[in-house]
Amino acid sequence: MARRVYYIGNDVPRKVTVKNKSTGAAIDITGWGIRQIIKKNIDDTDAEAVYDSTNMTSLSDPTNGIHEWTIADSVSKLWTEGKYVSQYEFTISGNKSTSEIFYVEFAERIPDNA
Repeated sequence: MARRVYYIGNDVPRKVTVKNKSTGAAIDITGWGIRQIIKKNIDDTDAEAVYDSTNMTSLSDPTNGIHEWTIADSVSKLWTEGKYVSQYEFTISGNKSTSEIFYVEFAERIPDNA
């Protein structure tokens, strides 16, 4: 599983590229919805998530299977240091499918004058 580290209180850039698992070719995701959920614990309910993007349907580059967005610093500053679990949910013609679980880690930024 992939692991990414970000700093608490910073913008968190997100990018997902949807590819065919067998060929690695990008899949056209025009008309899809994408939702990202970040939870502190794997057993937390969606209601307990620290972040829920809701269903994003205005995608940045759907023809090439890409969507990029940013989790604002005003959101990430509310999180605590540690490892979180995340997953994407894709909605295609009303049917939902989920990605593999991956980890996102948040760390305190050490001030430059420390």
